[in-house]
Amino acid sequence: MSTAMNEIASWNDRVQDLEDKLNKMKREMVEPFTELLVKLIKEELFDKYQVEKVFWTQYTPYFNDGEACEFSVQEKACVVIGDEDACDYEGSILYYTSMEDLQKDLNHPTYGWYRSNAKDALEVSKLEPNYFELVKTWRKIARVMDNISTDIYLFAFGDHVKVTIVRDGEIEIDEYDHD
Repeated sequence: MSTAMNEIASWNDRVQDLEDKLNKMKREMVEPFTELLVKLIKEELFDKYQVEKVFWTQYTPYFNDGEACEFSVQEKACVVIGDEDACDYEGSILYYTSMEDLQKDLNHPTYGWYRSNAKDALEVSKLEPNYFELVKTWRKIARVMDNISTDIYLFAFGDHVKVTIVRDGEIEIDEYDHD
């Protein structure tokens, strides 16, 4: 092999070493991240409220109307224990931070989204005695989760998946078909 070919092979080896180090760092980061995330959810939701699970989907779209298809983490949701009507996408209705807000939508002059959500929220509030505190706590946790880099979610859980953290702290990762 010529000297030039040896030098190119050497550069290739160096690049491969860097990629190997990066992949090692990613693997080493996953466990502490997932442990921290589960601890946050367990201590602030599962231990204080009647929350059964927290979930979200994450994926790279297959088509984006001519724009770049970029990985993203979708809206996070949680389900209150006993909420048989929880949505597969939005979870339990956790919108209202006070009875006044909920009552306003229950009395909304037009039937539709406002009243429907308020009625659902009223049912959920019967399952969780501290409903309004749960909503406030959930909003804070969702903001923390929104501030986590999508790269970390991708490294930890993968692409085209639904991630669910259940009450016992287990993480379930299922394939997700988003089209």
